[in-house]
Amino acid sequence: MRIVAFLKLKKGINKDDFKKWVRKKDLPAGRKLLCAKSYYMAEIKEADGIDTKHEFMEIWEVTDKEEWLKMGDFDWMKEIEEVYEKYVDSTQTQIFYGIDV
Repeated sequence: MRIVAFLKLKKGINKDDFKKWVRKKDLPAGRKLLCAKSYYMAEIKEADGIDTKHEFMEIWEVTDKEEWLKMGDFDWMKEIEEVYEKYVDSTQTQIFYGIDV
């Protein structure tokens, strides 16, 4: 299954600080999940023909959606989740779940 999450940072958050944290902490932690086949983050630079409020996208390939949804249950992910919530405006997050055609 593919999961794509579109993210907007909270007001006042420095994008470079967020990107540094993603590279150093978030990506390595997410890739440790047994259900994660791959996990990437990309900064959105433009969107064809639309004005988007989102600034980043997470791109996951997972073996099990339900396991992915439980990632916050792991003790070693709790710190990641706490910091993530300081950066990302969760009221603006959109998540899409799909399977290959």
